[in-house]
Amino acid sequence: MRIREISGQEPSRYVRSPGGSVSAPAEDFCSKNGYSVVYWHINAEPDPHAGPQEALKHLMAELKAGKRGIILMHDRTASGYLQELVNYLKSNRIPVLTLEEWEKAYGLPDVPHTAH
Repeated sequence: MRIREISGQEPSRYVRSPGGSVSAPAEDFCSKNGYSVVYWHINAEPDPHAGPQEALKHLMAELKAGKRGIILMHDRTASGYLQELVNYLKSNRIPVLTLEEWEKAYGLPDVPHTAH
């Protein structure tokens, strides 16, 4: 596989589809080829135009309300609040799990399907 050749690492077996929904044929393809399609529980950036501080404010409100799960973050904004988020999680003893650990403990959330 090309990713392995270039990076020397095994590629992730997790896939997040753009927009968060997937067609049944695409999900079947992933499943047959050893990939798991991942959805999320918390979208840190429900407003695509939000900056880092707005995304962090939304995410903190979700966490303070007790919501837990897989968090969807995007590079363009997460880099502006990631350290503050990690500090909050540590100080509140909220565990951080890898996708593998989450899947083993809780399973993956259902992925919305598109019509095609």
